[in-house]
Amino acid sequence: MRKEILKTAFALTMGLAVSAYAADICSINDAHQGEAHRVTTNQQGAVSGTALNFELWSADGTYSMTYYDDGTFKAEWSEVWDYVARVGLRSDVNNAYKTGNYTVDFKFTKSGNTPYGYIGVHGLAEEPQAEYFIVDDWFGEINEAYIGPKLGEYELDGAKYSVHAFLRDNVESWTGTSTYVQYFAVREAPRQCGTISASAHLRKLDELFTGQTETLPTSRNAQKSAVLKLGKVFEIAASVEVGEGATGSVDFTYLRVGTKACCGPDESSSSVAPESSEAAPESNSAAPTASDASVESSSSGTQELKPAAKSSESTTALPQIALISSSDRSLVVFDMQGRVLGKVSVPAGMALNDAIFAKFGKSGIYMVQSDGVLKVLSVTK
Repeated sequence: MRKEILKTAFALTMGLAVSAYAADICSINDAHQGEAHRVTTNQQGAVSGTALNFELWSADGTYSMTYYDDGTFKAEWSEVWDYVARVGLRSDVNNAYKTGNYTVDFKFTKSGNTPYGYIGVHGLAEEPQAEYFIVDDWFGEINEAYIGPKLGEYELDGAKYSVHAFLRDNVESWTGTSTYVQYFAVREAPRQCGTISASAHLRKLDELFTGQTETLPTSRNAQKSAVLKLGKVFEIAASVEVGEGATGSVDFTYLRVGTKACCGPDESSSSVAPESSEAAPESNSAAPTASDASVESSSSGTQELKPAAKSSESTTALPQIALISSSDRSLVVFDMQGRVLGKVSVPAGMALNDAIFAKFGKSGIYMVQSDGVLKVLSVTK
């Protein structure tokens, strides 16, 4: 009985804490920090000085994306058939976004109208190939003709989400021409600010889709059976997607994408993960928990989170960062909340472990970025 009372008290406390935290985000008045970078053609790249990446893509129309040094961005479009703008993380760590505790804190305003449009969190997965959307707000009305039938529901982040699936059949994708399932988790009541517990949502989808076969509507106006299972997630991003003659804008004036010290209000069976015994980096940020990924020792003595096994057919396979530098180079190092700690010069033949420890003088978990690739390293003395 005492255990149940404590469990209930903890759940209520966490719920109140999250509500207060969401309210704090909604009261933030800061709008875009740092230099503005306007993009008017389809492209993707790094947000300089952060661990984040941006992407803009549109099939046609007049469109742009302006991202800022702090990762916030504004998406604008006119008469587009299909438009996507997003800022987030891409990793080669094995399924880190599903097993970790990643969240997206946001505040945005929107204008315009469109037959369909989704605002929230978006990402990609492989083995099997899939795409997911956590939809916290939208344009127009949610239409099952675009997202498929309701296959389940769950409660998270203070609201109920309905879950849908739709089959993209033999279409152009990030791996070429392929067939894959899109998963949609749609919030019952829309909102324009708060926190999306992205990793917890992905685990909810895992609970619902375990490999069962369902008949789904397809992009070719047909019905076709598909195996439902969300694969290894390697992307998580704040995203806007609109289409079919859309005109409008979304302005993310506050945005933080990253991991936190504990699981937060995952009302599922997931429990709060234990804290890492590893010493934290210089910034005093929290290290990832033991549940984030398995840790292996490299031949250089550096420990690293085991990377995902990438399909030889996938064009999204990310290049690896060599643990021993083959040439002189400079790397950007972040703490586990995505804050820049500084640049590290790594001479040819030197291990990353030794270079990072020499620079910061502390063991701990760090993120390292080189040529747009992000890797998590456990650095030891």
